[in-house]
Amino acid sequence: MQIPLQFSNERIIAVPIIWAKKYRIAPKPQRFIVDTGSPYTLLMQGDAARLGVPLNSLKYSKTTRLGGTKYNLFELSNVQLNFRDEKESLFVMHLEKIYIAQTTRVTDDAKREADSLPSILGIDLMTSQKLTLVFSPHKNEAYFQKEV
Repeated sequence: MQIPLQFSNERIIAVPIIWAKKYRIAPKPQRFIVDTGSPYTLLMQGDAARLGVPLNSLKYSKTTRLGGTKYNLFELSNVQLNFRDEKESLFVMHLEKIYIAQTTRVTDDAKREADSLPSILGIDLMTSQKLTLVFSPHKNEAYFQKEV
């Protein structure tokens, strides 16, 4: 099974429907950059706010660096990502957790910068879901191949 991705502005993009019933996050499309250099799937603070994620009710997990800036990571558990495969059939990914990334910097400029960063689908998602990333930039083609 193939899950088509977009290739735009030198980035591989996925736009699944995200849903987290436990946190009353209604199903909504969410844009992610596929990043094979990221060990984690991250919902950045601007996207989390847009989705209405209740950050104050999430458990702090750890601190990491992105582009030289420190971010606190909070666990969002029992998340569902809904994709369409190459035949337009629904493919549902149940994730034990993803992380919400919130900048540790407190200036208005730092917050604006953090709010503008894209969310990331990382290696953890590809590993847990047994996905292979197939990418051919000269063909303008990218997709996840699901192992059966």
